[in-house]
Amino acid sequence: MLQDINKKIDMPSVISYTLSRTSQRRKTQVRTQSMDTSPEAERVQIELIRKASISKRFALVRSWSQLLIEANRQQIRKEHPNASEEEIGLIFVARHYGQALAERLRAEIARRRQ
Repeated sequence: MLQDINKKIDMPSVISYTLSRTSQRRKTQVRTQSMDTSPEAERVQIELIRKASISKRFALVRSWSQLLIEANRQQIRKEHPNASEEEIGLIFVARHYGQALAERLRAEIARRRQ
């Protein structure tokens, strides 16, 4: 998804513009959001996101959300290797939305099976 967006944005001119703009600002120590990303690279990423259209930004957020949900589900599969997909979903709901909702969902699934 991110590669598709990068193809649609003229990367060299955007990066050049961003680098020249950020180098003109006063130098301050900035803590990046990621330990493996330099402040300069993060500024470029943020500038690219700012320049993207609303639909492209929404697509990025949606893609990141799907990635994080799947990463969480993979972790649950690792912790519960014998769990069914339904049980993995219920564990996910319990962790992210609370045990009470997971129990209501479990009851609703059981009711629908009858």
